[in-house]
Amino acid sequence: YCSRKVRMFMEGLSSYAAGDWAEFCNDIWCYYKADQESKYYRVSDLENLVKRAENMFSFRALSIWREYSQKFMRIAGWLLTKDTS
Repeated sequence: YCSRKVRMFMEGLSSYAAGDWAEFCNDIWCYYKADQESKYYRVSDLENLVKRAENMFSFRALSIWREYSQKFMRIAGWLLTKDTS
């Protein structure tokens, strides 16, 4: 699963249109450079997110809660899969 924005980007790649899976993978690595990121998130990023949420009076709308939850899961999930020590 990916966002609509990311999907549209991927579908715009010539390698996608050509059905060239190997080149498509190379394009994705080139544009996103995920293999070069050794430390994307830090524990302090998660702590800051939680502190900002604590300072909010409330989650006024479901969309705000959903946005917070997505950010939390993205950071926490990434930290759980990496060596954060």
